[in-house]
Amino acid sequence: SKWLEVHEPLSRNRAEYESDRKVPLPVTPSLRAFINGQEVDVNRANAALQRRSGMPVQISSGSRQMF
Repeated sequence: SKWLEVHEPLSRNRAEYESDRKVPLPVTPSLRAFINGQEVDVNRANAALQRRSGMPVQISSGSRQMF
């Protein structure tokens, strides 16, 4: 099974720290390749990237969510 854990990026300055706006999340080519890889439910992976809860999310295709 494949899991993804996404956190908010650290604030780069005080304005970002005090803001309620989401800080842009850098998606590296290797992360994009992992998300688009075999046995990954792209919708679950993208939802985890948007949610950024810091909790592990199972992103395997065909699997049931365990949480």
